[in-house]
Amino acid sequence: MKDLVATATEKQLQEAGYLGDYHLGPDGFCYRVEVAVRTQTMTKRKWDKFVAGFGVEDPTLETTTMTFIADHLVEPFRIEVEDAISSLQASAEPQGACRLLMERWKQIRVLLLLAAESHEARNDR
Repeated sequence: MKDLVATATEKQLQEAGYLGDYHLGPDGFCYRVEVAVRTQTMTKRKWDKFVAGFGVEDPTLETTTMTFIADHLVEPFRIEVEDAISSLQASAEPQGACRLLMERWKQIRVLLLLAAESHEARNDR
């Protein structure tokens, strides 16, 4: 996520109280992630209104935001997870800590799949 947040955007998020504390759960990325992503998909003026609580009704914008999340968060994380699992599987014999790491990466993979499904469902509305 840090890679997506430029210095100016970081200041913007900090001032609005949305910098950091991002997480992924079974329902997808948290609201804070969506707020951060919208700095990349909205004009500053629309973003300011959005953060202030004034809805910005724009189905195209919602689709753009969900596509950004899929392309810039879900897919890169999915690749990282698959690479980590492949590396662990290629190690001699998954025992102890190695096996524990592999199980954790598999849990993260499930969370990513659930997140992708959640965001696709929102995109289809």
